[in-house]
Amino acid sequence: MNKNKVVVGLGLVCLLLSAALMLGRQRIRPDRLAPGQTLWRLSYQIVTSPLSRGQRLEIALPYETEKIKILGKALYHPDFVADTIRTKEMGQRELHCISRKNSARAVISCQIDLLTTPRRKRKRKAVTSLSADKRENCLILEASLRILAKQYLKKLKKEAIERPQIPHLIFDHCYNKLRDSASELDDMAQRVLASGNATPQGRTSTFIALCRAANIPARQVRGFFLAAANNVTPIFWAEIRQQGRWVPFDPVRGHSLSLPLNYLPIKRGQSPIVTVKSGLEPSVNFSISRLRATPGTGFSNDSTWFDLLDLT
Repeated sequence: MNKNKVVVGLGLVCLLLSAALMLGRQRIRPDRLAPGQTLWRLSYQIVTSPLSRGQRLEIALPYETEKIKILGKALYHPDFVADTIRTKEMGQRELHCISRKNSARAVISCQIDLLTTPRRKRKRKAVTSLSADKRENCLILEASLRILAKQYLKKLKKEAIERPQIPHLIFDHCYNKLRDSASELDDMAQRVLASGNATPQGRTSTFIALCRAANIPARQVRGFFLAAANNVTPIFWAEIRQQGRWVPFDPVRGHSLSLPLNYLPIKRGQSPIVTVKSGLEPSVNFSISRLRATPGTGFSNDSTWFDLLDLT
């Protein structure tokens, strides 16, 4: 009799545990998408040649936003040992891949699955102070560029304006007044300030330089539009520190204070998305594809208890 009770008790425990696991699966990775949700896959294809043993690659991974959630990643790296770390300075998640042997050619493939959802809510980040080191890092300008930027800023400020309005004045000038250029020379803020011509990167670089000249911490962001395409080129925008928070400005496409939902930030700071230590720059191809919802993918708040009966 006691033995039967033990067996029944164990059976009930296993049943409850199975139900809990299935409920967790349904809440985190259900088989359907809620209205308005979409699934995407961002792919990196990285080719290095030649490759030396011990050579290290640093690969930036996307940041989550209020409307974009990272579901997971898959990595193919037969010639590397890989680990994921988070940097202190920017809170950046990076893959650090270290080569295991000398090779004429090596490939790293990385796939990151993403979910966009209009329903996702994140707690608004609390107002925080910027450490002295981080603040200084977001105010750095070469001496010659600082002098030029301050002179340029004086011309823009034809009349006294309040400090919170300075970024908007700079933004309006970089978005509306600079002329489009296709020359890589016009990527640099110093060249833009001298000529008035700017590439998309040049507009962002100039916005950052003028903000820093006004003693406003500013930094560059690289990322992508979430839209299906092969051989995607990263886009650039800026963030400034205002009232204890980082606020986005895109002087290329005319967005300020907030960005469209399909902006996916990948890397904050000046360095590229993929960097190699002590070696030749790798060949990198980025692509984005839209996925269909399949069992085990997605994120929904509409699951019901009846879904527990679906064991797919």
